[in-house]
Amino acid sequence: MSDNLMKNNRGGNFCLQSGAWATGSTTTNVRQVTNPIAYVIDGIFYSRAGDAAGGINVQVSFPTTDGASSVFRATTPVQAAGTVALYAIGISTTGALICVKGDDVRINSGIRPPVPSLPRTHAPTAYVRVATTTNPFTFGVTAFDATGVTTAYTNVFTELADPPGAPA
Repeated sequence: MSDNLMKNNRGGNFCLQSGAWATGSTTTNVRQVTNPIAYVIDGIFYSRAGDAAGGINVQVSFPTTDGASSVFRATTPVQAAGTVALYAIGISTTGALICVKGDDVRINSGIRPPVPSLPRTHAPTAYVRVATTTNPFTFGVTAFDATGVTTAYTNVFTELADPPGAPA
C-alpha cells in the first residue's frame, strides 16, 4: 500500500490526470497547463479545467505557511548559482497552485537534490528541476531561458520518494 495512503490517517493526495506542464509562452513566472487536472485531496475528488485554446497560463506562488498555517517563509527563496534544486508544484481544493522549493545541491557534487514536501492541503502535480550555472535563480522572477538556466518538468501522480533525474 502506498505510503501516501497512510499519511496522517487520511485518504491521500493524488493527481489523477497530468497537467502536461511545460514552460509557458513567457519565461518569467508562468507555466502553461494544456490539460485539465483531476486530483484528490484527503480522499475527495477535485478538478481544474483546461483551456480549449490549448492551455491556461497560471501564476504559481510560493506559500508562506504550511498546511497547519504555521509561518515558514517570509519571501520567495533564491537558488544559489552553481546549484540544482527541485521545486514541487501543488494544487489546492480551489485550484490554486503553489510551489515549494527543495534544498540546493552543488552542480557536479554527485548528489541528487532532495524532494520538497507540499503542505497537506495540496495535491502534487509536477516537479521542476532547475540547474543554474552562472547566476542565482528565483522561481517566478528569473527567466527560464536565462543564460545558464536549465529546467526539466516531471508530471506526477503522487509525491516522489526519490528525486527525478541524474545526480547533480
